[in-house]
Amino acid sequence: MLVGLGWVISASTWGRAKGFEIVPMWDGSEYISAYELSLNDSGQMAFTGKGGSSPSNYSNIYLYDGHRETKNITSSFRNYSFFQPNLNNRGQIAFIGYDNSSSPFAEPSSRPDNIFFYDGNEVANITGGLNLSSLFFSYSALNDSGQIAFIATDYSSGQAGVYLYSEGTITNITTNTKVSPDGSGVSINNKGWIAFSGYNIESSNIDYSRLFLYLYDGSSVYPINLPENISYFSHIRLNDSGKIGFVGEDQEHSHRDIYIYENGQINGITVNSNITIGDRCLAGPTCKSIDLNDLGMVTFLANTSGGYGLYLWNGKEINEIAGNIIDPLKIYLNSVSLNNGGQIAFAAELRGGISDIYIYDGQSIKGIRGQKSFSDFALSINNKGQIAFSAYDSLLLQSDIYLYANGSVVNLTSHLDVNAFSPSINDAGQTAFVGEDPNSRRRDIYFYDGNSVSNITAGLDLKEVDTPSLNNLGQIAFVGENLDSSRKDIYLYNYNTISNITASLDLAGATYPSLNNQGQIAFIAQSKDQSRSDIYLYANHTISNVTQDKGISQVSYVSLNEQGQMAFTAAAYESYPQGGGTYIAGWRLYSYDGYEIHIIIPETGNYDYFFGRPSRPSINNKGQIAFATHYYYYYMARFSITTTIYFYNGNQVNQAVSIASWSIGGTVYDYYFSMDYSYYPINDTGKIAFHNYKALSPNIRPIARAGSDQLVAPGTETTLDGSASFDSENDPLAYHWTLISKPRGSQAILSDPTGVYPSLVADAVGFYEVELVASDGKEASKPDSVIIIARDSSDAKPMAYAGRDRVVFPGSTVYLDGSPSYNPGTDTLTYYWSLISKPAGSQATIAEPESAKPSLYYPDRDGIYQIELVVKNNQGQSPTDIVTVFAIGRERPIQVAAARQASANSIELMIWAGNPSNFKLRADVFIGIGYADGRLFFLNPSLDLISSDPTDSRTFTPFARDVALPSGWLFPSAPEMNADSDGNGKLDSYHLCALSLPPGSYFAFAALAEPGTAQSATPKLIGQVNIAPFTINP
Repeated sequence: MLVGLGWVISASTWGRAKGFEIVPMWDGSEYISAYELSLNDSGQMAFTGKGGSSPSNYSNIYLYDGHRETKNITSSFRNYSFFQPNLNNRGQIAFIGYDNSSSPFAEPSSRPDNIFFYDGNEVANITGGLNLSSLFFSYSALNDSGQIAFIATDYSSGQAGVYLYSEGTITNITTNTKVSPDGSGVSINNKGWIAFSGYNIESSNIDYSRLFLYLYDGSSVYPINLPENISYFSHIRLNDSGKIGFVGEDQEHSHRDIYIYENGQINGITVNSNITIGDRCLAGPTCKSIDLNDLGMVTFLANTSGGYGLYLWNGKEINEIAGNIIDPLKIYLNSVSLNNGGQIAFAAELRGGISDIYIYDGQSIKGIRGQKSFSDFALSINNKGQIAFSAYDSLLLQSDIYLYANGSVVNLTSHLDVNAFSPSINDAGQTAFVGEDPNSRRRDIYFYDGNSVSNITAGLDLKEVDTPSLNNLGQIAFVGENLDSSRKDIYLYNYNTISNITASLDLAGATYPSLNNQGQIAFIAQSKDQSRSDIYLYANHTISNVTQDKGISQVSYVSLNEQGQMAFTAAAYESYPQGGGTYIAGWRLYSYDGYEIHIIIPETGNYDYFFGRPSRPSINNKGQIAFATHYYYYYMARFSITTTIYFYNGNQVNQAVSIASWSIGGTVYDYYFSMDYSYYPINDTGKIAFHNYKALSPNIRPIARAGSDQLVAPGTETTLDGSASFDSENDPLAYHWTLISKPRGSQAILSDPTGVYPSLVADAVGFYEVELVASDGKEASKPDSVIIIARDSSDAKPMAYAGRDRVVFPGSTVYLDGSPSYNPGTDTLTYYWSLISKPAGSQATIAEPESAKPSLYYPDRDGIYQIELVVKNNQGQSPTDIVTVFAIGRERPIQVAAARQASANSIELMIWAGNPSNFKLRADVFIGIGYADGRLFFLNPSLDLISSDPTDSRTFTPFARDVALPSGWLFPSAPEMNADSDGNGKLDSYHLCALSLPPGSYFAFAALAEPGTAQSATPKLIGQVNIAPFTINP
């Protein structure tokens, strides 16, 4: 059955990226162009990265931890390219590897590409040496159990098959079936089911007339009936509930759509909509253009007017998350990944083929990248070593002015809605620069006086301004173009007065002013007939031509110092051998000492190839000159660029540094190679400012080290040691320790939770888990934990530890870890897990219950799941340990629990809350106590119990009004847990308050309602009312 669903698309504007949040994803030691990504439920991402220290045509697999740290997991493989990573919720990755040094016609044992598997520690080639060819190694799929599905062809028989890698064994699941997979994609879920496309085999011949969708259910392969008009499909995605999402093509109408197969029905979610699923990113299975999560949500790419847009189907309607971001830059989206929290990670290809990663969290789009997405630097250095620079951020798509001083960098223009560039800094740290309004495109000169920024040309009738030059007196020389674009002149800003100093000159226009502290200005001006350009000097209100009659006719750039000395570049001409004029044979670098012109370097190559062309020079007050040459080499649609910076000391030219050799594939944009941006200023100490990315490094997150695990006798005071924690930038650290788990009945507390060496008394037999977080004042570290085991040394029996309690969203697999359990002997420790309690109607089970690290698959109902662990050795069996999992958010967004305190008439009230949707919720929060006779008392924000009329919701008192609950929000997170609701010694919830009540039967309740609806007598609940009954005995 085919159901066409037509929807009105609600568009969300992704306008100018000024307000986007950008999170550094790696430390900036190498620039990586990122694409082909995979996102898991913990916010970790695996992606393919090109660039950095690898050759430009090689790629590696990177793993981002969801916070700041990114590691290259394939860096040890030389001559390999890796791609198509698939990341599971255990941090394991399956991907393809291609040996660039091998022949594609090699024997199977040495053929160039294979399936690789990263198990969280190391990378293994799982298909190396097998008798499989590489024809369909275009996509692999990985589930949370580490099983991998892929399509390959048997090298000897030539027969394609679907293969399953599980626990070190590879099996062809299509053996003895009449199915030949076509390689358009394969997907595996956490049940081990596999979906793929293929053709029927009739009488040993493959019937290519029609493509089918197949499902392997763990034991057999069977076809899924699709409407005959869907004759081709690709990009298959299978979730844990058995839903299949795919791109299907109606060849009769030449139209592609997104479809979902569920329980025998096919729903076309884009059929009859105004969305076009185009060709980009759909040509091959290696590009993830759609993804399906376990909640049935689908994200996909589709055509927009200028590129590709990102859409999300939430089960009811389609929302546009991002369109073609900013025209005319033509930014394309090229890969998507959707997790069970509704977060979407996607890659966006920027100009020049650079690709970066973004994440949509249900509210906004956040760019995630390394700090080296800055490009197109323009620099200015003063005699104190301070540097002002403009940098174009390829993620934010904007240019700002930054000030580097005393080892730190400050963005001077982050509050301005302008694109800022061409800075000039004086010795007082003041900066002049150009700012362009992104809407009107008007340019003005801005001045930072050390405290604030002001627009000094706002009242001038100029179409455009450019290249300001600032001296230590606060004077600014700049270029201004008149409104009809017929002329450019040099203007001087002098103590709030602006004058045009070239207005009386009979010239076509003037550019590139250089201002010294004497008020002199050197600039370049073009003759009226545009036959020549010369250097002019403005001094004492008089203008003179410096290069006239000196055999120089085409000057490019000029720099002026305090003594009136200049450095400049000009074209070198030669005559054609047969006559008929001259041509530019190259470029020369000159100096002017106030009297004579000297050649610093002669012709520097042929103009046609830009060989060694000198950049805009900079001269200091000692007559020293800094400049650069660029070698551009074009071959096979690639530009290779080498930039070398030189230093002229007054006598000879020396090479200072060769910056890099690098290449860009595809279209070359002049914006990247403009000589105006190749300026390397020099100060009077001989320091040269160049593209020093270290100045732009973000804060590096500290590393917490909680010390080694300890085995102690009960009653021992144990000292913890966090002194191994460190900050790579040597920032001072603050420490925060939390006792997150202790034995039942223990009264242990930490003596100094903010110290380096806190202590606790292990007053009961069992496990004490303590977590440390270190902060450098800017960021907190990832938590690190230490386990203290208190036990009697004479006891030979093992001790079980099931791990900490936790709060999760329903639908997510929970990974358990009993490996810290203690075995006093040298024999083997065996594990026995059992699910002893779960909500009514739940189908959750324990997978691999006799392993050290099983999983709870999966909490499918809101409520409490209790898992018991027993371990055994040859000496006996351990006492049981219980871990509690609270699933919250699918059926009711908020829960309460009531637990008795030590005093007879008092209870503790604990809460959990979550929002698993992909939308922000706004709600009034209600929490209270109900009596057996029906009376209701509500907690107000001051935690007072307020009586109400149960029949009139207008008397209900909210605990909090109009609260915003972001998408994917879960409370409490592990650091917020401060209460033990089930008495097993482990923190699992948030302690709200303690209440004293007389003996009797009660219930605690919690609920969310749309803001204001309860007080309007028409309460609109969000989720269900949650109730926790309890009794206080006399």
